[in-house]
Amino acid sequence: MASLIYSFANLYDDVSQFLGTYGSSGASGQDLTDAKNVVNAGYRRFLSAYDWSFLRKFDKFTTTDGVWEYELPEDFGQFIGEPHFSSNDTYRYLLRRDYGQILEMKALSDTTSYPEYFAIRAGEYEPDIGQRQIIGIFPKPDTAYTLLYFYSVFPAKLEATTDVPIGPLDVMELIRAFCLAEAERFKDEKIGTQEAMVQILLRDAVRKDVRRRPNSLGYFGDGEYEVGAGRGQYRTTRVTFTE
Repeated sequence: MASLIYSFANLYDDVSQFLGTYGSSGASGQDLTDAKNVVNAGYRRFLSAYDWSFLRKFDKFTTTDGVWEYELPEDFGQFIGEPHFSSNDTYRYLLRRDYGQILEMKALSDTTSYPEYFAIRAGEYEPDIGQRQIIGIFPKPDTAYTLLYFYSVFPAKLEATTDVPIGPLDVMELIRAFCLAEAERFKDEKIGTQEAMVQILLRDAVRKDVRRRPNSLGYFGDGEYEVGAGRGQYRTTRVTFTE
């Protein structure tokens, strides 16, 4: 059954038609390369245009006795909230620290226990996969602990003809509009009518995404205040700070 989701090929075909380089059976050579680059430029603009709910992902990792650094997922952007133990555990959530502080604490004490602090550093850069993020924790774990977390996703570049952009059906026209706006910029070196269409569709997509966000997000905290949203254990509340 045919899908209404745009594939990478659908998008770069539309771009090449807009640029006038489609030919009798599609773009080829440098024209095809240009169309693909324009699509990914538009896709990047779409991803960074708003804090989309579908770019939030849940994951977890289990510690190993004596190991204090762990590689985070390839698509990891940044933590949303902080890593925390299951609600069935009695341990507190981890507190964020500078990586230098973690190293200093390790130098002062070689204790092992359940993790209490964490920090993020950039891993080694590898040309074929890029640069992964590393989480360091202190104290070093003395057994296996499972840590849960939400994070923002960095989606992969569109490459294969059958690749599809991230997001639900109702943002597909917005993604296409971003691609055509980039094509317009590439062709005419100016902002025109396609950019105006982006702004119209973007407002509508943001409104829909706000309605899409869940009532329950689990634990969100900054290490000092417990800020939650949801039903049952966590409730959405208005917090007022007074001096």
